[in-house]
Amino acid sequence: MLLHKHPLWNRLRLSRELCLCWNWQRPDGQIKGTACRELLRKLEFRTLIKLPPRQCPGPGRLPTIESMKIERIF
Repeated sequence: MLLHKHPLWNRLRLSRELCLCWNWQRPDGQIKGTACRELLRKLEFRTLIKLPPRQCPGPGRLPTIESMKIERIF
């Protein structure tokens, strides 16, 4: 429902809002944002939801580089 109501939200914002709705937090009071994003990724992998695209590559992931045609002048 949140994805449909807020299509411009990124994954971080979505996970924060879900944690607040579910009152999902650690004993120190911080939200469980990383755990929530992992849950969302697993749901997307199983095609149960469709997440917004990643804004930047994650740790250990290289950015996608598009090929382009270069003309040589010699």
